[in-house]
Amino acid sequence: MGLAYDAAMQERVLRPIGMKRSTFDPAAVRADGDYASPHAANLSGDLGPISLEAEYDGLLPVRPAGGLWSTAREMARFVQTELAAGIAPGGTRVVSADNLAVTWAPGVAVSNLYDGPPEMAASTSHYGLGWMSGEYRGLRVISHAAAPPASRPRLHFSRMLTWGSPYSRTCRRYRVRWPSPLLSTSAS
Repeated sequence: MGLAYDAAMQERVLRPIGMKRSTFDPAAVRADGDYASPHAANLSGDLGPISLEAEYDGLLPVRPAGGLWSTAREMARFVQTELAAGIAPGGTRVVSADNLAVTWAPGVAVSNLYDGPPEMAASTSHYGLGWMSGEYRGLRVISHAAAPPASRPRLHFSRMLTWGSPYSRTCRRYRVRWPSPLLSTSAS
């Protein structure tokens, strides 16, 4: 996938949503200078900083499921686009509502991934095309929790409430995983 995927995502998804600082390039993040340092445990279990490049290298085998660095503000624009059924905050259609609905459809049933209370486990009871889905207190919830060792960004939203929340353990820029079906859809 590599550079062709990165360029297509910039042109077809990120720019139309208004995500100008979001990038797949750790060198661009470093050059920008406004980023949170990822941290991870070493072999002794002690926490310490790791380089952006080290985190990125760990993501290469799973691309395009991961590797994007973004900001909380720009991820809020992404959530707004999801909540508006594929229409970016500026009014541009980025993905059709039908194709977006396919990405949210429950796929494989999963067990209690986070070993939490049953009520929380029900909110992530299915996985499909990059998204976890389930119900929390009667509301359908769509979420995505990336699994890099350092930043653990999360997205949660419910179209029933037109509510969404991007957040991360780190601040400012953070790495997120993107459901790749956004790229493969037409802007119709």
